[in-house]
Amino acid sequence: ASAGGGGGGSGGGSGGSQDNEEEEVKAEDLYKVLGLPRGADPDQIKAAYRRLAKENHPDMRPGDAAAQARFREVSHAHQTLLHVGLRRMYDLHLRHQDARVRAEAIRTEEETSGLRGFLLLRRGRGAATAVGAVWVAAASLLIYGLWEWLTRSPGLFWACFRALPDWAPGKWRLAEFYLASSTAAQRRCREGGGGGEASSSVAASAAGGGAPS
Repeated sequence: ASAGGGGGGSGGGSGGSQDNEEEEVKAEDLYKVLGLPRGADPDQIKAAYRRLAKENHPDMRPGDAAAQARFREVSHAHQTLLHVGLRRMYDLHLRHQDARVRAEAIRTEEETSGLRGFLLLRRGRGAATAVGAVWVAAASLLIYGLWEWLTRSPGLFWACFRALPDWAPGKWRLAEFYLASSTAAQRRCREGGGGGEASSSVAASAAGGGAPS
């Protein structure tokens, strides 16, 4: 009974190993097993089978386990590809497999491109914002410095003012704003102890023609 049980166990083990071998055979590309391109005709399949079966037949290479496994693969590929229905289902399986591989590659490429584009877009927006902020700050400092210089040089301002045509938009508003700014600057100078400088500046402006009447 023990021997029988052992024999049954070994038989079950050999059956399991045979199933695993068949699964490995089915997992292979049957066209590659025969060394043929996809779409090969039956005559090519038969010729490839005869050549490979003769090379790997157990009678030709006794005791060679690798040759026996190769012979089983070749026989399985030959039987499947010569059967019209099985070959049609196998070719359909290959097309579906190729489609899944292409779809996965496209999805991966899109995810990679989308992430790269998102990072570049964020980087581009950040750079543009930083450059814009620098330009705005530089322009503001330039305008402020120019205005302060004109406030301290009334003769130059009124010379530029008279050069502007009367139809220039905002000309008189600019004059009013300049007078208000000049008055505020003179007040700050007097409060800070610079009354003499402010008085001389006003006197020079009046001597040079001052604001237009």
